[in-house]
Amino acid sequence: MQTKLLAVGIALLVSWHAAAHGVEALSNDGTLPDVFPASALATDGPAEYSDAGCVPSDESSIGCGDGGCADGCCTGGCCDNCCDDCCYEEQWQFSFGALYMARDYNNAPITIDAGSGTTVLSAADMDGDYGWGYELHARRPGWDVRYMQLNFGDTLNGNAVAPTLYLQDVYAGPAEFRYHSDLYSLEVTCLCFDDCDPWRRSSGFRYLRLDEQLDFNLVGAYQPTDRLETTNDLYGWQWGTERAIIDRCDSPFQLHAFGKAGVYYASMDLTNTAFPGLINDTARDSEGSVAFVGELGFNGSVQVTEQFSLDAGYQVMFIEGVALAGEQATTVNALAVPAVAEINCGGLFYQGFTFGATYTW
Repeated sequence: MQTKLLAVGIALLVSWHAAAHGVEALSNDGTLPDVFPASALATDGPAEYSDAGCVPSDESSIGCGDGGCADGCCTGGCCDNCCDDCCYEEQWQFSFGALYMARDYNNAPITIDAGSGTTVLSAADMDGDYGWGYELHARRPGWDVRYMQLNFGDTLNGNAVAPTLYLQDVYAGPAEFRYHSDLYSLEVTCLCFDDCDPWRRSSGFRYLRLDEQLDFNLVGAYQPTDRLETTNDLYGWQWGTERAIIDRCDSPFQLHAFGKAGVYYASMDLTNTAFPGLINDTARDSEGSVAFVGELGFNGSVQVTEQFSLDAGYQVMFIEGVALAGEQATTVNALAVPAVAEINCGGLFYQGFTFGATYTW
């Protein structure tokens, strides 16, 4: 009698363990015994996401950890966007990406024809070519940390129109301008989502720094003749959303669309320096204002292994309400004693491509 009770107890314990852990293999060859067919758990019609309605699978599922679906992921109707909890639960994602982006400025005048008053050179002429940058990204359920950096090299633009007005001063002869721009961004956001919901919502803190420099050089004269610099420190809060367009556990390809928008306090500084031999004076101005930043884009990835994927995407970003070097030429008077500078707020637009890789741990 005791032997029978012990056998029954062991059978109940094994049955409970199998039900609680995804019905792991009970035989040496990894197949289920005939007395407990997997079809016994199946349901008629499309299955909604629930532990009771899902069919455990022995096949490895992309993105579900070392053990694949044997860890508790499911196939069939309940796998559409969740594949049980193991696709998201307690997983870290680390990404590194290269950014290849261009910037676009407004048509603010930099130099003006002294006779007609028409614009000779504008900020839009200093857009330049695509520039390289990079981003580092760490994500786990509930949190998202991202750092990005964009650096645009010098843009040369010759100007030989005479007479020409720049910084309220008239010059004649060939000249050139060099434009340099750097953008840095750090964001820490909280992710809010349900495993089976294709929408993810986020909100959190973001800091951006935008540094720009415009050098004016009279060819054959002082190098540089004048340097105009702006710095912007933005502190604010952003809200975002992300939508899974293609995200199935049984497919190696994923495609997500995202959008972010935030309101920021912008601390702006403007410095214009006329170098020795000319006016030899420095004009400064500082100002605080409200700025806006927004991003839109698509990210696609191809899963190479369960833990490694290759990524590519396209994104746009706009920044409004900041001091740009190319938009200060009409507000700086280098001839005044002392020299005068006043910040003029403007905006710029970035767009381009991302390439990278993600490791899931």
